[in-house]
Formats: sequence, structure tokens, C-alpha cells
Amino acid sequence: MKLLSLNCQKAYQPNFYEAFADIIERDTYDFLILQEITGEVYAWLTTLSGYTFISCENPDTRSQSHLVIGFRDGISYKEHHLVSFIPFLPDSSTKPWSSSHGLLTALFMYEGAPVTIGSMHLHAGLDTTIRKKELSAVKSFIDTIDTPILFGGDCNFGFPGELKGACSEFGENFGCITHAVGPTLDSRYTENSASIPNKVSLFLSTFGLGIRLKTDHIFVDKGTLSTKEVSCRVLPDRLSDHSPLEFELH
Repeated sequence: MKLLSLNCQKAYQPNFYEAFADIIERDTYDFLILQEITGEVYAWLTTLSGYTFISCENPDTRSQSHLVIGFRDGISYKEHHLVSFIPFLPDSSTKPWSSSHGLLTALFMYEGAPVTIGSMHLHAGLDTTIRKKELSAVKSFIDTIDTPILFGGDCNFGFPGELKGACSEFGENFGCITHAVGPTLDSRYTENSASIPNKVSLFLSTFGLGIRLKTDHIFVDKGTLSTKEVSCRVLPDRLSDHSPLEFELH
């Protein structure tokens, strides 16, 4: 099983479409877990051959979620579920990025066995208490899953100990398979927004400076990890402010 995870940054980078198409043409991925997919980007994704893409409406915003899961032709799809993070966001009703955050999961039949795949996007910013509440909501949901499960994406961890805290939150039944990979976020490619981290990143980028962080992570149930070999790598392709994260179960 081969998967690709990417925060697509709403196709902010001018070469996004060409670069994304090139990645999935040169390699075969069973699943694509994507974040920050706006309506225009989703419409483009559905034109790609070989894959079907899942998205849904966020009931808290009554708008399309920016979380998407793609799966290769031939894989059987059963159902999906969205855990909304809107209740944890400050003044979420007034924020244009409200639909960006949450956990979208889908149940598939892969090689004759059920598996749950999830795309997750945690809140960005300096307030770590918001991410802790979101992680708690994720834990409550994944505890109800009785199939093997792989989930993750843009966790927006930026402070020491956040990844360790997430692993502690999810408990002994889950493991992080990306703890040893390199940085995935490069702040030199961030878009303009009102947030303080983005403003600082844009200022530094004018001098060719940037901050690189390990913000993208994948979590897998321990039952799967005990029977499979796992490999992960950060792809060098530049599609957004995040680098694509590739991982494979053998």
C-alpha cells in the first residue's frame, strides 16, 4: 500500500497543477490524503484519470470541507465520516479558513480487507490549546474504529513536545511513522494572511530566510505496524509551502 499526503495550499503556488499531475503520473499511489482543497482545486482533481476523490460538506459551516481523500481505481469505497474542528476555533464563523480543519476518514476494501484512511488538518497558530482539543476529538473518534487505520496530514506542530503530546493523546494503540523524517514545511513559500506566523514568515522570506518545521505526520494502529514494514520519505517536489510526504506499507 502506497500513500501520499500533502497540504495543497489551495493551489497558491503557480506550478501546483502541473507538479501535482506529474507526481501521480510518475508513480502509482493507492491513496492520496489532501488538505486545503478549495472548490476550484477539487474540480480540477476530478478531471484526473485513475483516481476517485472524496469530499463532503462541513455541517458546522454548511460549506465544502477542504479535506479530500483520493483512491486509485479498483479500490472499493464504502463510506466516509467528517470530524469537524469548527467548535474549537476562535470566531470560526467569521474566518474564511474555517472549513480547512478537521478529520475526514473513509472506509475502503483493500486487497480483500477493510481499512480506514484519514486526512487531518489541525489548527495553525500560536495557541496550542486549540490543537490539543482537536487531538482529543480525533482520539474519541478513532477509538470507535474497528478496522486498521492510517490517518494524518498537516498537524501544524511548531513547538517542542507537540508531536510527543499527540502520541501520548492517541495512546499505546497508535504509532507515529513519520517521527524520523525531515522537515516538510518551508515558511519561505507561505501565503499572505493576517496571522502572526504568516506575517513573520513573509518578512523573513524577503531576505531569503525561512523556517523549516516537521509539521506533517502519519499515525497508524499498532496492529498494522506489528505486521507490516513501513517506509517514509519527503519528496523534493515543490507544490506548496508543504513538501509531499510519501509512505508505504510492505
